[in-house]
Amino acid sequence: MAGNLVDASPAADLVPPLQALDAVAILRSRRGERRVPAKDFCLGVRRTVRREDELVTEIEFEPIDRNSGYGYYKLGRRNAMAISVVSAAVVLRLSDGNCRRAAISLGAVAPTPIRVAEAEALLEGRPLPSLKTIEECARLASRAARPISDIRASAEYRTLMCEVLTRRLIQRALGRQA
Repeated sequence: MAGNLVDASPAADLVPPLQALDAVAILRSRRGERRVPAKDFCLGVRRTVRREDELVTEIEFEPIDRNSGYGYYKLGRRNAMAISVVSAAVVLRLSDGNCRRAAISLGAVAPTPIRVAEAEALLEGRPLPSLKTIEECARLASRAARPISDIRASAEYRTLMCEVLTRRLIQRALGRQA
């Protein structure tokens, strides 16, 4: 996990789930220890906040309880070893029929994996979302993306898949058919 985070590839497989889990990387050096949220770790393509003398020694996150839901999807051209075309992770922490915490993260659609704060805000602190709210979250996810076109996929395809995957993963996290 730490290597995937430190590599800082925009298409890193584990960074979107770590971001959605609100994971924190613990970095240590002779100077001491510091804690960096996964959402703040990557600064750009192959650039991180890690200093030259630091090692990631732990990654912490709050476990998902049985009342909450989550989902992750990696869209690749062929198999599990292929570089992601788009990846998405959703974690909805639920209690008493409300979404108390929402996290939506996308990979391979910007210079770094990204959180979709605007969509998360639509869900947090509210009753379980309607299909209309889920659709709006999906649209916000596609708008947050800043993908490039390359040999694996066009920017337009990646943008569309941000919307599709976000919608499906929110529905999965809620235990609904996608």
